[in-house]
Amino acid sequence: MSLTEAIYGVIFTPKKTLANISRERIWLSGVLIFFIVMVFNLLINTSASGLEQVEQLVAIPANFYGAISIVGIIFSLVMLFVLVGLYNLFGELIYQSTNASGLLASLSFASIPAVFGPPLQYVLMLVNLQILSYIISLGIGIWLIVLQVIAIRESLSISTGQALLLFIIPIVASILIVGGILSLIILLAF
Repeated sequence: MSLTEAIYGVIFTPKKTLANISRERIWLSGVLIFFIVMVFNLLINTSASGLEQVEQLVAIPANFYGAISIVGIIFSLVMLFVLVGLYNLFGELIYQSTNASGLLASLSFASIPAVFGPPLQYVLMLVNLQILSYIISLGIGIWLIVLQVIAIRESLSISTGQALLLFIIPIVASILIVGGILSLIILLAF
């Protein structure tokens, strides 16, 4: 499968394409695509928000904003690897199914629709249709979640419900950990 076929397929035939990506384990191309999507979104969001407005809101120099953005991209890449590790670990523990490189490849390619959000938001902002911008963002967010669940399902050869459970486990665990830490801080403060 060529890179252009993979990109086209994730948008128009995600189940078949993500299964092929997972099977072929083209994780290096996937990570590159993920990185490109993050950089593209950073550039569009920066130009859409206007750097002057950002400096006025948070009172930081423009070059520091760039450094924060780069750290954000690095954090996104690290979180991709962490989530792949968690999905693979829980997939093996709960369903005796593992495929780390296939998960990395398919989850990376599942981020492709994220490139549509910032340009559409920018255009809708220019024509003063903010509410439509929020609706489109919600739709793209749901699309990304569905693609990630499909990627997990196809990579680990499990059912959709099982993939959804694996998708939710890190979210619930994060909420419980943060809630526990905040509770501990509150208890220690009083």
